[in-house]
Order: sequence, then structure tokens, then C-alpha cells
Amino acid sequence: MTTKHRTYCRLCEAGCGIVVDVADDGTVEKVRPDNDHPVTKGFACNKGMLCGEIHHDPSRLNEPQRRTASGFVASTWNDATTDIAERINAIIAEHGPNAIAGYIGNPAAFNATAGPALALFIAMFGSSSLFTTGSQDCSNKFAIAEMLWGSSQVHLIADVDNTDHMLLFGTNPRVSKGSFLAMPDPIARLGAIEQRGGTVRFIDPRRIEPKVGEVIQLKPDTDVYLLAAMLHEIDARRGFDQAGTARITDLDSVREFLSGFSAATVAPVVGLDAELIVQLALEFADAPTAAVHMSTGVNMG
Repeated sequence: MTTKHRTYCRLCEAGCGIVVDVADDGTVEKVRPDNDHPVTKGFACNKGMLCGEIHHDPSRLNEPQRRTASGFVASTWNDATTDIAERINAIIAEHGPNAIAGYIGNPAAFNATAGPALALFIAMFGSSSLFTTGSQDCSNKFAIAEMLWGSSQVHLIADVDNTDHMLLFGTNPRVSKGSFLAMPDPIARLGAIEQRGGTVRFIDPRRIEPKVGEVIQLKPDTDVYLLAAMLHEIDARRGFDQAGTARITDLDSVREFLSGFSAATVAPVVGLDAELIVQLALEFADAPTAAVHMSTGVNMG
């Protein structure tokens, strides 16, 4: 007999609703998007749809492994937990509780219980050494949110359904839902921008195939140079928005910094023609409304 379970994917913060068919022996028979999910509405990326194959992958560890001189050997859970506890106590006795650290990342970070459980586990030793992928992944978004809005938890989300110009860095909506921009049917909603006369531009080192908009390929790890050049050209050719600059405490320092990043100077760095950089800048500045979204690449480091 097969039982249908409604659950959600833990691979990223989108938390897409999925339906999983499970046999009586625990075998995952089928995984599909949940059409009745009120938020994701039957859309999920391919990574989440493969969770059944990952669950039954022959290389998956289903029991503790002990390292020996001849390699890894299987261990019982009782033996493993007893040995680990003895080792942890010895480390604490010699080096103090902060020598015990925890690290959490995807998909455990988006499991409703795994994150709090690890935090409590580490705190139980009196340790404050808890680390996450946030040290590198999307840390810029949290830092900038704190600087601009006073809270690391305030994140501006691009208004895809109403903008006239959409600029996307390092994201492929056909492969992933888009970090911090999770939405059902992203291709159709981005395509609707073009249908109402707007523009969609993808900036990515790879030749992605989003089936909407245009892909501008730049050299890897040069996104910030392109952004600096666009700001330089917007200020020089159109001028910054006065309401926006009124919120900047030291606009002169910003302009001094940007002065070294003209389109001509940055062109060989990013691998794009200076004319194209100017075009990207003025398209954004001249659009009635415009939005920018950044994901993998710009968000790392």
C-alpha cells in the first residue's frame, strides 16, 4: 500500500510544497510538487524532485562509521554515541566548552527542528561556537539590511509583477527558484514583464537558458565591478535620484569611490564592451520602474 504525505523541500529557503508517495516498507516511490500548496502552488525545482533518489542512494550513510587504520567500518548507534560522548568530555576537560563547535547548512538549516536542535545541543555544553553557511552564503544581504534598514532580517524583494525592468545577477529560475526571490512559476512571471513591454536581463558567467530575457555573460567574480561601472555611468549621464541620495550621509565619498570605475575602465575587467555597460546602466536608469535581484556569486564571500 502507498501512503501520500504532504511535506516540503528543505534544500533552500523557498520551502516548496511537495507530495511524497511512500510504500509500506518506507520506499519513496514518487515525489511531485504540491498543486494545493498555498504559496508555491505546484512549482518546485528539479533538485527537490530528486530527494527520493538521494534518500535511496546506495552511497548514503544509514549507520555510523568508525575510522580505522584499514578504512571505515560500521558501528552501532550505542557504541558511536558512547564513544563520541567520551571524546567530547575529554576535549571540554582539556580545552573548555568553546572547543566544541557546531556547523549547519543546507538542507538541515531549513529543517524545522534540525537547526534549533543543533543550537540547543551546542549550548548544552556551555559553548557559543555555532557556525553556519551564513558566514559566506548571502551574508552581504544580512549586513546591508542591518546598515540600511536597522535589522538584518529586513530584505527588499524585487516587485516582479509590477516592474518594467528586471536585472538578475547569478540566478537561473529554470534550475532553482532563486535565493531570496522564491515564487511560483518564475519563468511565466518574468516573461510577463516582457509581455507588458518591459525588459529582463540576466547577468551570469554561464550561458544559462531561462527562456525569457537576455543573458549577458561577464567574467566570473566581476559582478561588483560591473555594478560600480553602472552606478558611475548613471551618475555621470543621468544623475542619482535626489530622494535616494538624501538618505546617504556621505555622497561625496561614494562618488569619489565610483570615479575610478568608468565603463571604459571596467570593460576589460568584466569582459564586456564599454558601450554595453553604458546601455545596461541607462536601461536601468531610464525605465519607469526597475528592480535588481542578486543570487549566487554576488552573495558569496
